[in-house]
Amino acid sequence: MSLHELKRKDPVWVSAGSLWQDSLAIELSAANCSGKQVMSPRSRTRAVSVAYIANEDASVPQTEENLSLKCLKEACADAHAVFKTIPFERISLGTTDILDSFYNADVAVVEMSDTFCQPSLFYHLGVRESFSMTNNIILYCYKQDSDLQAIKEQCGSYTFIPYVVSPQGKVFACDASMMTGIKELMQPSFQLEPLLTLLVERLVHLLNNVHIQSSEYFRESIRHEIRMARERFSGQDLSNELSRIQKRLDSVELLTPDIVMNLLLSYRDIQDYDSIIKLVETLNNLPMCMVARHQNIKFHYIFALNRYRRLLLHSHFVFIIIQLLVIMWFQLTVLCNNLSLQPSFA
Repeated sequence: MSLHELKRKDPVWVSAGSLWQDSLAIELSAANCSGKQVMSPRSRTRAVSVAYIANEDASVPQTEENLSLKCLKEACADAHAVFKTIPFERISLGTTDILDSFYNADVAVVEMSDTFCQPSLFYHLGVRESFSMTNNIILYCYKQDSDLQAIKEQCGSYTFIPYVVSPQGKVFACDASMMTGIKELMQPSFQLEPLLTLLVERLVHLLNNVHIQSSEYFRESIRHEIRMARERFSGQDLSNELSRIQKRLDSVELLTPDIVMNLLLSYRDIQDYDSIIKLVETLNNLPMCMVARHQNIKFHYIFALNRYRRLLLHSHFVFIIIQLLVIMWFQLTVLCNNLSLQPSFA
């Protein structure tokens, strides 16, 4: 059943954007993005991109997680948003194009009902938050109060939406404070529509009020060039192309963590650790540039330093071994010559 066929009789109208982050989180985000201006939903020049991490088997259609995914797909269609599903296994492997899609999506949606996936999901959400990508939604299927409270305490400024599935198969978004007595209402004869909001309606409202940075067009053009370079080139040719793209980052608005991370991950894939080190050290030397202080960028810098030193040490050992082999060959040659020149007494 689509959203247009099933509407609430008493919709609750909320001011635009109030369901995203609390005032403190918005203030901090604005401070971190002081060089960027936000673009109101009505003046968008492109569709909002939504990335969803799927951690359940989509071949099982009636699990709670797959029902929430169905609601999200319907909400994206209604809000004219571009939707992309990312398998949990692939983002766990750290594939460059997958990380690129998730970190740079306007909205990230994750399903936290599986406790096994929670640590990894919270980590990737934290990376997004360090890039000032603050539109992050956590979905959680309510099962018991203790689990709900534990997840809520970890959510911080993320948009936390617990939901329940009624006996009729409808998915409702709930407020965390009213979940305690919700099981008593889960009866086949009881209608929840007057009391609760359909999950798809809640998601549509959020997607319709997403704000996009005005510099996003230029950032997206750079990201597109990096993606195209990864598809067309490899090895040293890719390194040269990335170096050419890197020279275009002459604007403060383009020196953002997501762009830098795209370059670092691309260099990492071709084991060009020298370029990673040079890029981060260049950013460190730029006045008033704080990008290199991000923890994820520091991690890749330290990783590159470690691997680069190992390569240098390996090269040094190879050089020493070659020298020893040359000396041994020379000594063996001299010995053979001396043996052939000795007189015979036979």
